[in-house]
Amino acid sequence: GIYRCWIRGIDAKGNFAGWSVLQELLDVPGPIPVGPLSATFDRTPTFSWNPVAGALSYELYVRNQYTGAMVINGTSTAATDFTPATDLTDGPYRWWTLAVSPANIGPIKSGGSNPIDIYVGGRPTIIAPVAGSSTSDRTPTFTWRAVDGAAGYQLTVNRINVPQAGIISQTGLTTTSFTPTAALPVGTYRAWVRAVSTTGELSPWSTEVNFTITAIAPTIDSPDADLMLTGLLTSELAQRNDLDADAHESQIIVRVPPDRLTGEAVAEAAAPAVISSPSVLPVTNDQQPAVLDLDRLMMEFARHEFAFPDVSDLQTGKERVLWQ
Repeated sequence: GIYRCWIRGIDAKGNFAGWSVLQELLDVPGPIPVGPLSATFDRTPTFSWNPVAGALSYELYVRNQYTGAMVINGTSTAATDFTPATDLTDGPYRWWTLAVSPANIGPIKSGGSNPIDIYVGGRPTIIAPVAGSSTSDRTPTFTWRAVDGAAGYQLTVNRINVPQAGIISQTGLTTTSFTPTAALPVGTYRAWVRAVSTTGELSPWSTEVNFTITAIAPTIDSPDADLMLTGLLTSELAQRNDLDADAHESQIIVRVPPDRLTGEAVAEAAAPAVISSPSVLPVTNDQQPAVLDLDRLMMEFARHEFAFPDVSDLQTGKERVLWQ
């Protein structure tokens, strides 16, 4: 709405000064742009915005982003749209508008609308993938902003870490997205898109977008590891529930080639090395599981998975237990 305000001063004795000059304020949001909102093939595009309650007129501003020149500088209109009389040259532009109130003492203007960037000549803008991004999706979806007056689009993607031009080369696209059916190799890529007008005019290529396709981290899903861990659990439970069972020993014969032995161990090479291996009784169904020492269990798991007879132990007469 429209507000009027005055102000006057009061001295230390309570005497009032005269009122200030009337000021009017317009408390309204700025207009909201309707179009154009992106690129267009129209060289005399119609700029439009929503009406603002209490506004008497509007002012339109359009700036050439290449030159910095204001090609439309505060043109006043009572309507909520404006069409330039002459063609705009191809290139990027930024435009905004503001509302002007009826006022007794000079016009009061609202704040400007949000600025909108467009490209006259139809140059598209890629939305996804985002420049500099990485993805493990090997069939990424490419999307871009629609271009006013476009009949179709062309998409080109090059692989750049291992140079390969046109790994994706699509023409005649009638939507603003494309998803390849074949998986792209892991690597770095560069994408462009351009529009084709209803009269066959080609726009400039979009600003390039570089992105990376990364490998998917492998997941551990080993049935053998599950079986090994189950066996260790069974072994641990059996030992805890059969502490009074008689110990049994089995023998594992490890023969070491003589050329791998030195010193006194050579004399003993003819004799087999005996390595003790405890045997345990299986768990019965009526036994209750004991509380497991998880740290010890996982240490046993690691040793079971990687340990093997060590020649140096045999040379010194040591015995190593291999769990079976």
